[in-house]
Amino acid sequence: MSVELITVLLVEDDPNDVFLIEKMLNNISGSYYAFKIDHRGLLSGALDYLYYQEPDAILLDLGLPDARGMEILTSIIDMAPSIPIVVLTGLEDEKVAIEALQKGAQDYLIKGRVDPHLLTSSLRYAIERKRTEEARTLLAAIVESSDDAIISKTLGGIITSWNRGAEIMYGFTAQEAVGQLISLIIPPKALDEVPHLMERIRRGEHVLHCETARRRKNGEDIIVSLSISPLRNKGGVIIGASTIARDITQRKQAEDILLRYELLASYSRDIILFMRLADGRILEANAAATKAYGYSRAEMLNLTVFDLRAPHTKKLTPEQMAEADGKGALFQTVHRRRDGSTFPVEVSSRGATIGGSRTLVSVVRDITARCRIEEEREKLIVELKEALTKVKTLSGFLPICSSCKKIRDDQGYWQQIEAYIRDHSEADFSHGICPDCAKKLYPEFVK
Repeated sequence: MSVELITVLLVEDDPNDVFLIEKMLNNISGSYYAFKIDHRGLLSGALDYLYYQEPDAILLDLGLPDARGMEILTSIIDMAPSIPIVVLTGLEDEKVAIEALQKGAQDYLIKGRVDPHLLTSSLRYAIERKRTEEARTLLAAIVESSDDAIISKTLGGIITSWNRGAEIMYGFTAQEAVGQLISLIIPPKALDEVPHLMERIRRGEHVLHCETARRRKNGEDIIVSLSISPLRNKGGVIIGASTIARDITQRKQAEDILLRYELLASYSRDIILFMRLADGRILEANAAATKAYGYSRAEMLNLTVFDLRAPHTKKLTPEQMAEADGKGALFQTVHRRRDGSTFPVEVSSRGATIGGSRTLVSVVRDITARCRIEEEREKLIVELKEALTKVKTLSGFLPICSSCKKIRDDQGYWQQIEAYIRDHSEADFSHGICPDCAKKLYPEFVK
Protein backbone atom coordinates (compact mmCIF):
# COMPACT_ATOMS: atom_id res chain seq x y z
CA MET A 1 0.00 0.00 0.00
CA SER A 2 1.45 3.39 -1.00
CA VAL A 3 2.01 6.11 1.58
CA GLU A 4 1.06 9.68 0.75
CA LEU A 5 3.98 12.02 1.43
CA ILE A 6 2.84 15.48 2.50
CA THR A 7 5.50 18.18 2.15
CA VAL A 8 5.09 21.07 4.60
CA LEU A 9 7.01 24.34 4.48
CA LEU A 10 7.46 25.48 8.09
CA VAL A 11 8.17 29.22 8.27
CA GLU A 12 9.23 29.76 11.91
CA ASP A 13 12.18 31.56 13.52
CA ASP A 14 11.96 30.00 17.02
CA PRO A 15 14.11 26.81 17.21
CA ASN A 16 12.05 25.43 20.07
CA ASP A 17 8.81 25.78 18.13
CA VAL A 18 10.47 24.21 15.10
CA PHE A 19 11.60 21.23 17.17
CA LEU A 20 8.17 20.79 18.74
CA ILE A 21 6.27 20.98 15.45
CA GLU A 22 8.64 18.59 13.68
CA LYS A 23 8.30 16.13 16.57
CA MET A 24 4.50 16.28 16.52
CA LEU A 25 4.29 15.75 12.75
CA ASN A 26 6.82 12.93 12.73
CA ASN A 27 5.10 11.11 15.57
CA ILE A 28 1.62 11.43 14.07
CA SER A 29 2.52 10.03 10.63
CA GLY A 30 0.34 7.00 9.99
CA SER A 31 0.32 4.09 7.62
CA TYR A 32 -1.43 6.12 4.88
CA TYR A 33 0.56 9.32 4.98
CA ALA A 34 3.83 10.84 6.23
CA PHE A 35 5.07 14.38 6.60
CA LYS A 36 8.24 15.88 5.12
CA ILE A 37 9.13 19.23 6.74
CA ASP A 38 11.18 21.92 5.02
CA HIS A 39 12.11 24.74 7.42
CA ARG A 40 12.83 28.43 6.74
CA GLY A 41 13.34 31.00 9.48
CA LEU A 42 12.92 34.19 7.44
CA LEU A 43 10.26 35.48 5.05
CA SER A 44 12.92 36.05 2.40
CA GLY A 45 14.07 32.45 2.73
CA ALA A 46 10.50 31.20 2.44
CA LEU A 47 9.92 33.27 -0.69
CA ASP A 48 13.12 31.93 -2.27
CA TYR A 49 12.00 28.39 -1.46
CA LEU A 50 8.55 28.95 -3.00
CA TYR A 51 10.11 30.34 -6.15
CA TYR A 52 11.57 26.92 -6.96
CA GLN A 53 9.40 24.45 -5.07
CA GLU A 54 5.72 23.80 -4.36
CA PRO A 55 4.93 22.19 -0.99
CA ASP A 56 1.54 20.68 -0.19
CA ALA A 57 0.95 23.12 2.70
CA ILE A 58 2.57 25.99 4.60
CA LEU A 59 2.75 26.43 8.39
CA LEU A 60 3.32 30.15 8.83
CA ASP A 61 4.35 32.18 11.86
CA LEU A 62 3.19 35.82 11.67
CA GLY A 63 6.16 37.11 13.66
CA LEU A 64 9.52 36.83 11.81
CA PRO A 65 12.77 38.82 12.09
CA ASP A 66 12.37 40.37 8.62
CA ALA A 67 8.58 40.95 8.59
CA ARG A 68 5.53 40.85 10.85
CA GLY A 69 1.77 40.35 10.79
CA MET A 70 -0.34 40.37 7.65
CA GLU A 71 2.60 41.52 5.56
CA ILE A 72 4.04 38.01 5.89
CA LEU A 73 0.75 36.33 4.92
CA THR A 74 0.17 38.64 1.94
CA SER A 75 3.70 38.10 0.62
CA ILE A 76 3.38 34.31 0.85
CA ILE A 77 -0.04 34.30 -0.85
CA ASP A 78 1.25 36.52 -3.66
CA MET A 79 4.12 34.08 -4.27
CA ALA A 80 2.10 30.85 -3.91
CA PRO A 81 -1.65 31.55 -4.22
CA SER A 82 -2.58 27.89 -4.77
CA ILE A 83 -0.89 26.47 -1.65
CA PRO A 84 -2.99 26.17 1.54
CA ILE A 85 -1.68 28.13 4.52
CA VAL A 86 -2.22 27.43 8.21
CA VAL A 87 -1.26 30.41 10.36
CA LEU A 88 0.59 29.37 13.52
CA THR A 89 1.22 32.09 16.07
CA GLY A 90 1.49 32.76 19.76
CA LEU A 91 -1.01 35.62 19.62
CA GLU A 92 -4.43 34.76 21.03
CA ASP A 93 -6.18 37.43 19.03
CA GLU A 94 -9.50 36.62 17.39
CA LYS A 95 -9.33 39.74 15.25
CA VAL A 96 -5.99 38.66 13.80
CA ALA A 97 -7.37 35.17 13.17
CA ILE A 98 -10.41 36.49 11.29
CA GLU A 99 -8.27 38.86 9.23
CA ALA A 100 -5.90 36.03 8.33
CA LEU A 101 -8.78 33.85 7.19
CA GLN A 102 -10.28 36.71 5.19
CA LYS A 103 -6.98 37.28 3.40
CA GLY A 104 -6.76 33.64 2.32
CA ALA A 105 -5.42 31.48 5.13
CA GLN A 106 -7.15 28.11 5.49
CA ASP A 107 -6.83 27.88 9.29
CA TYR A 108 -5.42 29.63 12.36
CA LEU A 109 -3.72 27.81 15.27
CA ILE A 110 -2.34 29.14 18.57
CA LYS A 111 0.97 27.55 19.45
CA GLY A 112 0.29 26.89 23.13
CA ARG A 113 -2.91 25.03 22.30
CA VAL A 114 -1.69 22.80 19.51
CA ASP A 115 -1.43 19.05 19.94
CA PRO A 116 -0.29 16.50 17.33
CA HIS A 117 -3.81 15.46 16.34
CA LEU A 118 -5.06 19.05 15.98
CA LEU A 119 -2.00 20.07 13.95
CA THR A 120 -2.26 17.10 11.62
CA SER A 121 -6.01 17.49 11.13
CA SER A 122 -5.64 21.21 10.47
CA LEU A 123 -3.02 20.59 7.75
CA ARG A 124 -4.97 17.80 6.07
CA TYR A 125 -8.26 19.71 6.15
CA ALA A 126 -6.52 22.82 4.84
CA ILE A 127 -5.16 20.85 1.89
CA GLU A 128 -8.58 19.35 1.10
CA ARG A 129 -10.38 22.69 1.50
CA LYS A 130 -7.91 24.37 -0.83
CA ARG A 131 -8.34 21.63 -3.42
CA THR A 132 -12.12 21.95 -3.14
CA GLU A 133 -11.95 25.73 -3.49
CA GLU A 134 -9.73 25.45 -6.55
CA ALA A 135 -12.01 22.83 -8.08
CA ARG A 136 -15.02 25.07 -7.49
CA THR A 137 -13.19 28.07 -8.89
CA LEU A 138 -12.16 26.09 -11.93
CA LEU A 139 -15.67 24.75 -12.39
CA ALA A 140 -17.13 28.23 -12.06
CA ALA A 141 -14.66 29.52 -14.64
CA ILE A 142 -15.54 26.69 -17.00
CA VAL A 143 -19.27 27.31 -16.56
CA GLU A 144 -18.91 31.04 -17.07
CA SER A 145 -16.69 30.74 -20.14
CA SER A 146 -18.68 27.95 -21.78
CA ASP A 147 -20.42 28.68 -25.08
CA ASP A 148 -23.23 26.40 -23.92
CA ALA A 149 -26.05 27.81 -21.83
CA ILE A 150 -25.70 26.42 -18.29
CA ILE A 151 -28.66 27.08 -16.04
CA SER A 152 -29.70 25.82 -12.62
CA LYS A 153 -33.25 25.90 -11.31
CA THR A 154 -35.30 24.70 -8.39
CA LEU A 155 -37.71 21.79 -8.65
CA GLY A 156 -40.41 24.43 -8.93
CA GLY A 157 -38.77 25.82 -12.04
CA ILE A 158 -37.28 29.02 -10.55
CA ILE A 159 -33.99 29.98 -12.25
CA THR A 160 -31.16 30.21 -9.69
CA SER A 161 -28.08 30.63 -11.92
CA TRP A 162 -27.48 31.81 -15.47
CA ASN A 163 -24.05 31.81 -17.14
CA ARG A 164 -22.60 33.98 -19.88
CA GLY A 165 -23.43 31.34 -22.49
CA ALA A 166 -27.11 31.56 -21.49
CA GLU A 167 -27.02 35.33 -21.86
CA ILE A 168 -25.65 35.01 -25.40
CA MET A 169 -27.97 32.17 -26.43
CA TYR A 170 -31.25 33.49 -25.02
CA GLY A 171 -30.62 37.24 -24.96
CA PHE A 172 -31.56 37.73 -21.29
CA THR A 173 -28.96 38.97 -18.79
CA ALA A 174 -28.43 37.08 -15.54
CA GLN A 175 -30.14 39.91 -13.67
CA GLU A 176 -33.20 39.54 -15.92
CA ALA A 177 -33.36 35.74 -15.74
CA VAL A 178 -32.45 34.74 -12.17
CA GLY A 179 -35.60 34.49 -10.04
CA GLN A 180 -37.88 34.02 -13.05
CA LEU A 181 -39.69 30.83 -14.01
CA ILE A 182 -37.94 28.65 -16.59
CA SER A 183 -41.01 29.19 -18.83
CA LEU A 184 -39.35 32.53 -19.64
CA ILE A 185 -37.43 30.75 -22.40
CA ILE A 186 -39.89 27.99 -23.35
CA PRO A 187 -42.28 28.51 -26.29
CA PRO A 188 -45.92 27.46 -25.69
CA LYS A 189 -45.59 24.40 -27.96
CA ALA A 190 -42.86 22.96 -25.68
CA LEU A 191 -44.40 23.71 -22.25
CA ASP A 192 -46.10 20.32 -21.99
CA GLU A 193 -42.75 18.52 -21.88
CA VAL A 194 -41.49 20.33 -18.75
CA PRO A 195 -43.50 18.36 -16.11
CA HIS A 196 -42.35 15.07 -17.65
CA LEU A 197 -38.69 16.13 -17.62
CA MET A 198 -38.86 17.43 -14.04
CA GLU A 199 -40.51 14.20 -12.91
CA ARG A 200 -37.52 12.30 -14.27
CA ILE A 201 -35.20 14.64 -12.36
CA ARG A 202 -37.15 14.05 -9.14
CA ARG A 203 -36.54 10.33 -9.63
CA GLY A 204 -32.82 11.03 -9.86
CA GLU A 205 -32.57 10.35 -13.59
CA HIS A 206 -30.28 12.16 -16.01
CA VAL A 207 -31.73 13.46 -19.27
CA LEU A 208 -29.18 13.39 -22.11
CA HIS A 209 -29.34 15.10 -25.52
CA CYS A 210 -33.02 15.94 -25.50
CA GLU A 211 -33.78 17.98 -28.62
CA THR A 212 -36.46 20.60 -28.12
CA ALA A 213 -37.39 24.21 -28.80
CA ARG A 214 -36.49 27.29 -26.77
CA ARG A 215 -37.35 30.95 -27.26
CA ARG A 216 -34.97 33.90 -27.26
CA LYS A 217 -35.76 37.31 -25.81
CA ASN A 218 -36.51 38.67 -29.29
CA GLY A 219 -39.18 36.01 -29.82
CA GLU A 220 -37.08 33.84 -32.13
CA ASP A 221 -37.42 30.09 -31.57
CA ILE A 222 -34.26 27.97 -31.68
CA ILE A 223 -33.59 24.24 -31.49
CA VAL A 224 -31.43 23.11 -28.56
CA SER A 225 -29.99 19.86 -27.25
CA LEU A 226 -30.55 19.62 -23.49
CA SER A 227 -28.67 17.59 -20.89
CA ILE A 228 -30.34 17.82 -17.48
CA SER A 229 -28.94 16.51 -14.18
CA PRO A 230 -30.34 16.48 -10.63
CA LEU A 231 -28.84 18.90 -8.10
CA ARG A 232 -28.47 17.50 -4.57
CA ASN A 233 -27.72 19.15 -1.22
CA LYS A 234 -25.12 17.85 1.23
CA GLY A 235 -27.60 15.30 2.50
CA GLY A 236 -28.12 13.87 -0.98
CA VAL A 237 -31.64 15.26 -1.32
CA ILE A 238 -32.56 16.46 -4.83
CA ILE A 239 -33.25 20.18 -4.64
CA GLY A 240 -33.14 21.25 -8.30
CA ALA A 241 -31.73 20.64 -11.73
CA SER A 242 -28.76 21.76 -13.77
CA THR A 243 -29.34 22.18 -17.51
CA ILE A 244 -26.74 22.42 -20.25
CA ALA A 245 -28.23 23.63 -23.54
CA ARG A 246 -26.46 23.69 -26.89
CA ASP A 247 -27.90 25.61 -29.83
CA ILE A 248 -28.22 23.11 -32.69
CA THR A 249 -30.45 25.22 -34.94
CA GLN A 250 -27.90 25.57 -37.72
CA ARG A 251 -26.99 21.89 -37.50
CA LYS A 252 -30.63 20.84 -37.78
CA GLN A 253 -31.17 23.18 -40.69
CA ALA A 254 -28.11 21.73 -42.40
CA GLU A 255 -29.39 18.21 -41.72
CA ASP A 256 -32.76 19.11 -43.25
CA ILE A 257 -31.07 20.54 -46.34
CA LEU A 258 -28.87 17.47 -46.60
CA LEU A 259 -31.88 15.20 -46.29
CA ARG A 260 -33.64 17.04 -49.11
CA TYR A 261 -30.59 16.68 -51.33
CA GLU A 262 -30.29 13.00 -50.41
CA LEU A 263 -33.93 12.43 -51.34
CA LEU A 264 -33.45 14.40 -54.54
CA ALA A 265 -30.40 12.32 -55.46
CA SER A 266 -32.06 9.05 -54.45
CA TYR A 267 -35.15 9.57 -56.57
CA SER A 268 -33.42 11.25 -59.51
CA ARG A 269 -33.53 9.34 -62.79
CA ASP A 270 -30.19 10.87 -63.73
CA ILE A 271 -26.90 9.44 -62.52
CA ILE A 272 -25.25 11.59 -59.83
CA LEU A 273 -21.56 11.06 -59.06
CA PHE A 274 -19.17 12.75 -56.61
CA MET A 275 -15.54 12.14 -57.53
CA ARG A 276 -12.17 13.30 -56.21
CA LEU A 277 -10.51 15.68 -58.64
CA ALA A 278 -6.99 14.47 -57.90
CA ASP A 279 -7.49 10.90 -59.13
CA GLY A 280 -11.12 10.58 -60.24
CA ARG A 281 -12.01 8.27 -57.33
CA ILE A 282 -15.79 7.85 -56.95
CA LEU A 283 -16.75 9.27 -53.53
CA GLU A 284 -20.52 8.90 -53.75
CA ALA A 285 -23.05 7.50 -56.22
CA ASN A 286 -26.85 7.54 -56.17
CA ALA A 287 -29.26 4.68 -56.83
CA ALA A 288 -29.61 5.62 -60.50
CA ALA A 289 -25.84 5.17 -60.90
CA THR A 290 -25.77 1.67 -59.43
CA LYS A 291 -28.71 0.70 -61.65
CA ALA A 292 -27.20 2.17 -64.81
CA TYR A 293 -23.69 0.72 -64.42
CA GLY A 294 -24.63 -2.58 -62.77
CA TYR A 295 -22.35 -2.17 -59.74
CA SER A 296 -23.34 -2.10 -56.07
CA ARG A 297 -22.73 1.15 -54.17
CA ALA A 298 -19.78 -0.43 -52.33
CA GLU A 299 -18.26 -1.50 -55.65
CA MET A 300 -18.83 1.95 -57.14
CA LEU A 301 -16.84 3.55 -54.31
CA ASN A 302 -13.82 1.41 -55.27
CA LEU A 303 -13.85 2.66 -58.87
CA THR A 304 -12.56 5.77 -60.61
CA VAL A 305 -14.26 7.69 -63.39
CA PHE A 306 -11.79 6.07 -65.80
CA ASP A 307 -13.36 2.69 -65.04
CA LEU A 308 -16.70 4.04 -66.27
CA ARG A 309 -15.43 5.41 -69.59
CA ALA A 310 -15.46 3.51 -72.87
CA PRO A 311 -11.85 2.79 -73.94
CA HIS A 312 -11.85 5.17 -76.90
CA THR A 313 -12.96 8.11 -74.68
CA LYS A 314 -10.53 7.75 -71.76
CA LYS A 315 -7.87 10.02 -73.23
CA LEU A 316 -10.30 12.95 -73.07
CA THR A 317 -11.13 12.43 -69.39
CA PRO A 318 -8.31 14.51 -67.76
CA GLU A 319 -9.01 17.48 -70.04
CA GLN A 320 -12.75 17.33 -69.35
CA MET A 321 -12.16 17.05 -65.59
CA ALA A 322 -9.92 20.12 -65.62
CA GLU A 323 -12.53 22.08 -67.58
CA ALA A 324 -15.27 21.00 -65.19
CA ASP A 325 -13.24 22.12 -62.18
CA GLY A 326 -12.45 25.47 -63.77
CA LYS A 327 -15.69 26.79 -65.23
CA GLY A 328 -17.97 23.77 -65.42
CA ALA A 329 -18.41 21.50 -68.40
CA LEU A 330 -21.22 20.03 -70.50
CA PHE A 331 -20.21 17.31 -72.95
CA GLN A 332 -21.24 14.02 -74.49
CA THR A 333 -19.23 10.83 -74.19
CA VAL A 334 -19.66 7.07 -73.91
CA HIS A 335 -19.75 5.15 -70.62
CA ARG A 336 -19.27 1.47 -69.97
CA ARG A 337 -21.33 -0.85 -67.79
CA ARG A 338 -20.04 -3.65 -65.59
CA ASP A 339 -20.87 -6.21 -68.28
CA GLY A 340 -18.77 -4.32 -70.84
CA SER A 341 -21.66 -2.86 -72.82
CA THR A 342 -21.56 0.86 -73.54
CA PHE A 343 -24.12 3.62 -73.74
CA PRO A 344 -23.99 7.31 -74.76
CA VAL A 345 -24.27 9.92 -72.01
CA GLU A 346 -24.46 13.66 -71.56
CA VAL A 347 -22.37 14.88 -68.60
CA SER A 348 -22.85 18.15 -66.69
CA SER A 349 -19.96 18.53 -64.23
CA ARG A 350 -18.67 21.25 -61.91
CA GLY A 351 -15.95 21.50 -59.25
CA ALA A 352 -16.55 22.21 -55.56
CA THR A 353 -14.54 22.12 -52.33
CA ILE A 354 -16.04 19.51 -49.99
CA GLY A 355 -14.29 18.63 -46.74
CA GLY A 356 -11.22 20.60 -47.81
CA SER A 357 -10.78 18.54 -51.00
CA ARG A 358 -11.58 19.54 -54.58
CA THR A 359 -14.45 17.39 -55.78
CA LEU A 360 -16.31 17.09 -59.07
CA VAL A 361 -20.09 16.81 -58.90
CA SER A 362 -21.40 15.27 -62.11
CA VAL A 363 -24.94 14.70 -63.35
CA VAL A 364 -24.86 12.01 -66.04
CA ARG A 365 -27.84 11.40 -68.32
CA ASP A 366 -28.27 8.29 -70.45
CA ILE A 367 -29.07 9.63 -73.93
CA THR A 368 -29.50 6.28 -75.68
CA ALA A 369 -33.16 7.01 -76.52
CA ARG A 370 -32.32 10.52 -77.70
CA CYS A 371 -29.54 9.26 -79.95
CA ARG A 372 -31.87 6.58 -81.39
CA ILE A 373 -34.49 9.22 -82.20
CA GLU A 374 -31.84 11.46 -83.76
CA GLU A 375 -30.57 8.56 -85.87
CA GLU A 376 -34.10 7.75 -87.01
CA ARG A 377 -34.74 11.40 -87.84
CA GLU A 378 -31.53 11.61 -89.86
CA LYS A 379 -32.45 8.41 -91.68
CA LEU A 380 -35.89 9.78 -92.49
CA ILE A 381 -34.40 13.02 -93.81
CA VAL A 382 -32.10 11.07 -96.08
CA GLU A 383 -34.98 8.95 -97.35
CA LEU A 384 -37.09 12.04 -98.04
CA LYS A 385 -34.26 13.67 -99.94
CA GLU A 386 -33.82 10.58 -102.04
CA ALA A 387 -37.58 10.48 -102.78
CA LEU A 388 -37.61 14.12 -103.79
CA THR A 389 -34.86 13.59 -106.32
CA LYS A 390 -37.09 11.04 -108.03
CA VAL A 391 -40.12 13.34 -108.27
CA LYS A 392 -40.49 15.19 -111.63
CA THR A 393 -42.26 18.51 -111.46
CA LEU A 394 -43.91 20.86 -113.98
CA SER A 395 -43.33 24.58 -113.52
CA GLY A 396 -43.06 27.82 -115.48
CA PHE A 397 -44.95 28.86 -118.69
CA LEU A 398 -45.93 26.07 -121.08
CA PRO A 399 -46.75 27.01 -124.75
CA ILE A 400 -49.99 25.19 -125.73
CA CYS A 401 -51.97 25.26 -128.97
CA SER A 402 -55.34 26.86 -128.44
CA SER A 403 -56.84 24.64 -131.09
CA CYS A 404 -55.39 21.14 -130.85
CA LYS A 405 -54.07 21.60 -127.32
CA LYS A 406 -50.61 20.28 -128.18
CA ILE A 407 -47.69 21.50 -126.04
CA ARG A 408 -44.31 22.58 -127.39
CA ASP A 409 -41.48 20.86 -125.55
CA ASP A 410 -37.98 22.14 -124.76
CA GLN A 411 -36.72 20.89 -128.12
CA GLY A 412 -39.35 22.85 -130.11
CA TYR A 413 -41.50 19.81 -130.96
CA TRP A 414 -45.23 19.80 -130.48
CA GLN A 415 -46.57 16.89 -128.43
CA GLN A 416 -49.93 15.71 -127.33
CA ILE A 417 -50.62 17.06 -123.85
CA GLU A 418 -50.86 13.58 -122.32
CA ALA A 419 -47.54 12.57 -123.80
CA TYR A 420 -45.82 15.71 -122.47
CA ILE A 421 -47.15 15.30 -118.93
CA ARG A 422 -46.25 11.60 -118.94
CA ASP A 423 -42.65 12.44 -119.92
CA HIS A 424 -42.22 15.21 -117.37
CA SER A 425 -43.88 13.66 -114.29
CA GLU A 426 -44.77 10.40 -112.66
CA ALA A 427 -48.37 10.72 -113.89
CA ASP A 428 -49.96 8.43 -116.48
CA PHE A 429 -53.28 8.50 -118.32
CA SER A 430 -56.29 6.32 -118.91
CA HIS A 431 -58.54 7.31 -121.81
CA GLY A 432 -62.28 7.93 -121.57
CA ILE A 433 -64.90 10.52 -122.69
CA CYS A 434 -66.53 13.23 -120.68
CA PRO A 435 -70.34 13.74 -120.65
CA ASP A 436 -70.23 16.94 -122.78
CA CYS A 437 -68.17 15.33 -125.51
CA ALA A 438 -70.35 12.26 -125.42
CA LYS A 439 -73.46 14.37 -126.13
CA LYS A 440 -71.67 16.20 -128.94
CA LEU A 441 -70.23 13.14 -130.61
CA TYR A 442 -72.93 10.61 -129.93
CA PRO A 443 -76.17 12.50 -129.56
CA GLU A 444 -78.19 9.48 -130.55
CA PHE A 445 -76.88 7.63 -127.53
CA VAL A 446 -76.68 10.39 -124.99
CA LYS A 447 -79.71 12.51 -124.16
